[in-house]
Amino acid sequence: MTTAPAGRRRARVPRSGERGAALFIVVLVIVLVSAIGIFAVRVSSLVQVATGYNRRATSAAYIAELATKVILADQSDDPSSYQKCLMSPTNTCIETAAAKAIVPTGTLVTCCAQENTKVLSVLAKNNSNLGTSPLGQIARPDLPSGQAVLANTRIEITEAYQNPLGDTGSPAGGAAVPVKIYQASYTVTGHLHPASANGLCSPDSVRASATNKLRAFVRYQAFE
Repeated sequence: MTTAPAGRRRARVPRSGERGAALFIVVLVIVLVSAIGIFAVRVSSLVQVATGYNRRATSAAYIAELATKVILADQSDDPSSYQKCLMSPTNTCIETAAAKAIVPTGTLVTCCAQENTKVLSVLAKNNSNLGTSPLGQIARPDLPSGQAVLANTRIEITEAYQNPLGDTGSPAGGAAVPVKIYQASYTVTGHLHPASANGLCSPDSVRASATNKLRAFVRYQAFE
């Protein structure tokens, strides 16, 4: 009876320890490729969201700048009405809330708050073709009903006082006219909110909105 060489006998022994290795490697590669794909999709989604937030923030800044220019133009046409507004005790400004809390009762903290309706009325007065909604929608017109994004503004004029550097003026070619030069701080808020939101502080407005503030320091004349 002949026997096979020892080397040939070892070659015939089944490699039970290597069973399933190829399957494991294939599964591992599939999992890694899937994870990379999911991560890429997620990153792309986050980039789109960030771009949308940036676009709305920029739009809110433009809205605040527009409101500032509208109010300044209106104030230059009628400075006395804004001076009276500053002296009104019924004005409620966020910028002066801390000051009002610490001063004695009855102390007047100068403040003039102008809401979005004032901006819209000035725009409509200067250009009747703008219609009842001159700011329009800050979104695509093909959005479903209730998903439109609207603009809102609020202007707070605070820290107004007479400028000590110039109390009188003399217009060119005319007689001297008494005039007072005032300085004031403007805090203008541009706010974008869904059409379904009811007010600046409603849950819908806070969840899906953009707010940007603009500060301006203005000198203006109030003729007496």
